[in-house]
Amino acid sequence: MPYFFYSSTLFLYFIISLFLLSLSVASILVKSKKMDSVVFILISIMMICFYGFRFPGTVDIKMYLQNFDALSSFQDFQWGIGFYMLMKSIKIFDASHTAYVFYSALYFVIAFVAVGFFYCKGKYYKSLFLISSFYSWSILDLAVNTYRQGIAVPFILLGLYFLTQRKYILSSIVICVSLTLHWGSAVILLLYIFAIYLSKRIFLLKIVSFLTLTLFTISFFVNFSIAEMLSTSSILSILQVIFVGVDFDSKVNAYLGGGVLGANFYDMNSLQRLYFSGEIYISLLVFVFFFMTRKRNDYIFTNKKNNFLLIYSFFISVSLYGVILISMTWFIRNFYWVVPVAPILYVMILEYYESSNPKKFKILLLLFVLFSITYSLETFWRTPLIDMSYPSVSI
Repeated sequence: MPYFFYSSTLFLYFIISLFLLSLSVASILVKSKKMDSVVFILISIMMICFYGFRFPGTVDIKMYLQNFDALSSFQDFQWGIGFYMLMKSIKIFDASHTAYVFYSALYFVIAFVAVGFFYCKGKYYKSLFLISSFYSWSILDLAVNTYRQGIAVPFILLGLYFLTQRKYILSSIVICVSLTLHWGSAVILLLYIFAIYLSKRIFLLKIVSFLTLTLFTISFFVNFSIAEMLSTSSILSILQVIFVGVDFDSKVNAYLGGGVLGANFYDMNSLQRLYFSGEIYISLLVFVFFFMTRKRNDYIFTNKKNNFLLIYSFFISVSLYGVILISMTWFIRNFYWVVPVAPILYVMILEYYESSNPKKFKILLLLFVLFSITYSLETFWRTPLIDMSYPSVSI
């Protein structure tokens, strides 16, 4: 049962989100960029309130608050300089937990608003991107729980956008910020470089797309522990020789770490696996099908301004990375890096059909909206993260 049935506050947010979603759809149907911009701002305000006025009940946030309370010099801080500066910027003005929750949420939403603004620039789809992101339970986790990765995700996506636009100085600055927030950004940068190579080779991209989808599908039913196989291979021994003094065995075992109950993909049954990774799997299924059924000279491929092939290749690359490491602890967090890219690709596909097949476009837009609402009822509004952030009180 969705938690908004037990909380008047959540029920209000649910109704407001549906209203804003309907306005977002209306702005698309009337092709109004001004209306879309207004709705975009309203959704961002709703998200700031939703994330900023919550109860800090999730596991990771409690840990962050302990470090926030003990914050002194960077030498005693266990994470990067970027996250230290973020905490410090809040504590200078207000050292309360309420302030940390609100201002960290403000930073998070502003960063995601920037992603929507730049990736959907000049379009009337910005509000649809943002409300779709709000309904994502993966992004909810990034906002209210795994915040350090959560704030790094939009920065690395913005950095890659500026890199694509050849704004190298701005790109370098934003990517560096992301790296100081979370080390995983370095891996995503490497995957982006691979995506550039992949996007220029359609045949190879089709092979990698099919391989990624196939391996992901098999992983629901078969113990597909590629990461564990790599950890016992000779590659680890070679790395141990190169990096003298680094205990790679312990680091890899901790990274794969099957000791955390409920955190391992293969501790779950098939339905649980689908539930926790369904958001990225369904998107992968839709995008691969769309890509495979297009002709090589299709407009969406040849139009270099929209960068569909590059963004799609990036999505595939990160998805493949996530599948390869699916046996590690908290496997889902590898997919989090690319979750915000899914709404961007959905927007591109909808925009494609809007210009090529208007009748089909309206049907697909309706289906996308209905799916977003229905899927959020099964995931976003039911996840324990919601109950931890808005403890249930009967209406």
